[in-house]
Amino acid sequence: MVIDDDLATGSLIREVLSEEGYVLLLAEHPDDAPVGIAPDLVITDLVGLNRYDSGPARALVRRLQEQYPTARIIVCTGYEEALYDVSRLGAVTALPKPFTIEGLLRSVTVLTAPPRDDVSE
Repeated sequence: MVIDDDLATGSLIREVLSEEGYVLLLAEHPDDAPVGIAPDLVITDLVGLNRYDSGPARALVRRLQEQYPTARIIVCTGYEEALYDVSRLGAVTALPKPFTIEGLLRSVTVLTAPPRDDVSE
């Protein structure tokens, strides 16, 4: 799932990841995000923040964690401070805006890859 109030960014993420075989839902705001589903991953902008503040940012991530308890959360933001505050926010990683397609794919691939069953011989 992608939550971003910038439709161009959300559409770009959906297009890139759809080409890689991912099925995505797109919402402009957490209030618009569908309920009753279990996405593997949520990529979210810090929607509704006019400046970075860790309290409201953490509340947004916590709300998404409660709504989608099995999903891993990626914060995709232009707030540089948030990139260094990922663990405090409760996200698994952060993706800076603007992001590269390679960076997006790397983050998503790592977080959605099945666990490896390394067997030593």
